[in-house]
Amino acid sequence: MIDNRLIAMSISLEYDRGTIALNGLTSAAAILIDDLIKWDERINMWRSPASSYAHILSRLRNAKEIFKDHVRSPQLPVAPWLSIDLRAYQESALLAWRAAAGRGIICLPTGAGKTRIALAAAQRSKKSTLFLVPTRVLLHQWIDSIREHYTGEVGVLGDGQHDIKPITVATFESAFRNGWTLGNRFDLLVIDEVHHFGDGERDEALEACSAPFRLGLSATLDDGRLERLEQLVGPKIFEQRINDLVGTALAEFELSCHQLPLTHAEKYAYKIDYDLFRRFFDDFKVQHPGGQWEDFLRLAGRTPSGRAAIAAHRRAKKHIALTESKMSMLCQLLNRHVQQRKLVFTADSTTALVIARQLLIAPITAEIGPSERKSLIEDFRLGTIKTIVSCKVLNEGFDVADAEVAIILGGSGSSREHIQRIGRVLRPKEGKKAIIYELLAAGTTEVMKSRQNGNKLNDRRFEKYGAEY
Repeated sequence: MIDNRLIAMSISLEYDRGTIALNGLTSAAAILIDDLIKWDERINMWRSPASSYAHILSRLRNAKEIFKDHVRSPQLPVAPWLSIDLRAYQESALLAWRAAAGRGIICLPTGAGKTRIALAAAQRSKKSTLFLVPTRVLLHQWIDSIREHYTGEVGVLGDGQHDIKPITVATFESAFRNGWTLGNRFDLLVIDEVHHFGDGERDEALEACSAPFRLGLSATLDDGRLERLEQLVGPKIFEQRINDLVGTALAEFELSCHQLPLTHAEKYAYKIDYDLFRRFFDDFKVQHPGGQWEDFLRLAGRTPSGRAAIAAHRRAKKHIALTESKMSMLCQLLNRHVQQRKLVFTADSTTALVIARQLLIAPITAEIGPSERKSLIEDFRLGTIKTIVSCKVLNEGFDVADAEVAIILGGSGSSREHIQRIGRVLRPKEGKKAIIYELLAAGTTEVMKSRQNGNKLNDRRFEKYGAEY
C-alpha cells in the first residue's frame, strides 16, 4: 500500500548501483508502478531493480506523468555496422523480436545462426549494446564475429580485460561483478545461452542493467524458468527445432542409438548402488509430491542416509560411464570414421581423460588452459587432429562446420545438453551429412533418459542392440 511517505514534488529517476532510485513520486504515480518499487528506509526513497526501467518509463508516459529521467549515462556514438544478411527464418525471428518492442527470447538449435540474428539486431537498432556470454571461449568468438561486421572498437569485459565501449562483450561473471557500475551505459542487452539465468543465481547481472531492449538466445529453455526469464528478458517470441531446419539451415543427419550390454560385474555393481539410491529417492517422491531434483539434494544432504543415497547415485553413474562394451564400440566407430572429424562427448572429465590416455585422443576439459584449448580447436579446424574428446566444455560455443561425427557416451544429460551436443556437428556445409551415435548402457537409466531426450528433439532415430557394428 502507498502511504504518506510519498512527497508531492517533481518526479526524478536516478541510476544508483544497479537500481533505479525514484524521488518525488506522487500517490497516483506510485500506484501505477506499485508492483515494481520498494521503499528504502536508508535513503527515504523508492527503489526498483534497474531491469524495470523500461516498464517504469512506459507506465509513467502512458499516464502522462511529468518526470525527469537521469538514468542513462552519456552515450558515446556507435560506429557504423556493415550490412548483415539474414536467412528467411532469421528475418522472421528478428521481426518477432521487434514486434515484441525489442524484448524477448529466440530459441534456435545450435548451428542455426543465433549469433548472426543478435548482430543484426544491434546493427539495425544502432544502439549501444552489451553482449553477455557464459565463457571466455565464447567471449573471444563473439568478439571475432562482431569485428567482422562492426567498424568501431569492441569493448571487452572479462578474461583479464576491462575496456568498455559502446559495443562491448562481457562474460556473465564479469557482468555480475561490475553490473552496478556499468548497468546504465547500454540500451540493448544481448544474452547468449540465456537458459543459465532464471533460477536466482547470478540473475543480478540482468537486474542491474537498465537497458530497455533485451534479446535472449538459447537452443532450448526449461519451462520452470520461463516466468522469471520473462521478467528479466522478455517472453519466448520465436522458436524452431532441429527438424524444422535440417536440409536448409542445418546439415542432414542420421542418429543411431546403441544399447550395449554390461558385464556381469558392471551390472551387479550398478544394481547395488542404484537400488540403494532408488529406495531413498522413492520415499522422497512419496513424501514430497512434485518435488524437484534440487529439492531432493537439499533434503538428502541433511541426513547420513540421504548423503549415502547421493553417493550411491554418483557411484551408479560412474559404473556405466565407460563400460567395456562402450569402449569397444567407441574404438570400432573411431576406426570406421578415421578420416572424418569426430567429437566424443562423455559424462564427466575423468572419463574424457581416461579415453584420451588410452586412445591417444586430444582432450578438452575444464583443466585444459585457454591457450592450449584454442590451439587444439584450431588444429581440429585445420584437420591436423581428427578427434577431440570432451565432457561439457564443448557443449556451448564450439563452432566448427567441418565436424561430421558425434559420439555421445551415455544418455544421462539434460535435453538441452543433448541438443547442444548434436548441434556441434550440424553446421551446414556443401554435401555434408552428419552422423551421431549414442552409446547407452542397456538396462540402465541412460536408456530412459535417451528416449526422453529423443522425444523432445523429435529426431529421426533408430536403435541397435548389442556391441556388434
